[in-house]
Amino acid sequence: MSTKLEDRPFTRQVWALTHRFTYERIAQRVGHVRSTTWLNNLVNRELTTKRGWAASPPEPHTWARFAEAFGVTADDVRHMIAHEWLQVKQGNHSERVTALAGRLDKLSEEDAGLISQLVNRLQPSD
Repeated sequence: MSTKLEDRPFTRQVWALTHRFTYERIAQRVGHVRSTTWLNNLVNRELTTKRGWAASPPEPHTWARFAEAFGVTADDVRHMIAHEWLQVKQGNHSERVTALAGRLDKLSEEDAGLISQLVNRLQPSD
């Protein structure tokens, strides 16, 4: 199991929060659904140890709190957890595409067209 942050999308989100907040403040932001010790172990220890998980995956009832703290949807958090703890990726797309897919599908046709125009302008097809 990899310990690189590229392979740990949930941990990467928590790690990013540590640049702005203490572990105590992060625990507060997620409604204390996980302890400061759990957050610290997640970021600073190997994903697994000889005795099992260093930090077990968050339970489904916590996903909405983490989603709010990360600025994503609970479904995005579910995918991050599946990727990190179970090595299950959604499709063959990058994490960036996966994170945007659900939100793009909820846009109106007009707004989706604007996004398409913007992407075509920034990255013209070959």
